[in-house]
Amino acid sequence: MQGQGIAYDMQKVAEEDVPRFVSPRRVVSEFNLWQGDHVLDVASGAGHYIPHLRAAVGPKGRVYAHSAQKAHHELLTRDTVARGHHEVVPLLHMLEDGELDIVAGTIDAVLLANVLSAEGFKTEGLLAEMQRVIRREGKLCVVDWRSREDTERALIALLAEFGFEPKRALSPAATGSYHYGILFTKR
Repeated sequence: MQGQGIAYDMQKVAEEDVPRFVSPRRVVSEFNLWQGDHVLDVASGAGHYIPHLRAAVGPKGRVYAHSAQKAHHELLTRDTVARGHHEVVPLLHMLEDGELDIVAGTIDAVLLANVLSAEGFKTEGLLAEMQRVIRREGKLCVVDWRSREDTERALIALLAEFGFEPKRALSPAATGSYHYGILFTKR
């Protein structure tokens, strides 16, 4: 009998018939956000997750849409103003430049989608900043490319050094066959 847990969940991905790519809607639905939550989408890009995060946190919540690229920041800013989405706060910031303009311990959940596998990204600095802004018992959702077989185990070990404990894997229906997804909780 095989044991349950994240390693078992990850193994099932290869065994099931799953979509090829990530479904932002399903990822957010499995994130288990609450109305009123404050969520940070790191490197939000063109904002594929933003509408789903916005719907999950409702009008009393906040979605901080972080981007290091001015063009993405301007696109998100124009879109949120044009649509009257006051709960979305676009942030233009290079993480190498220091702390985000967010008070420590005030973020309920962070989404890191396709961030950790990006070339040249300073992972330790990013994770230290996530540790700073996420409240105790807050959530961290990592969705990223499967680059090698031990990617998930290495991530779990790395995040443990920053005080994050794995809770469960996202379903293959959310992550597709080329990505993995793990939900963590800050201790």
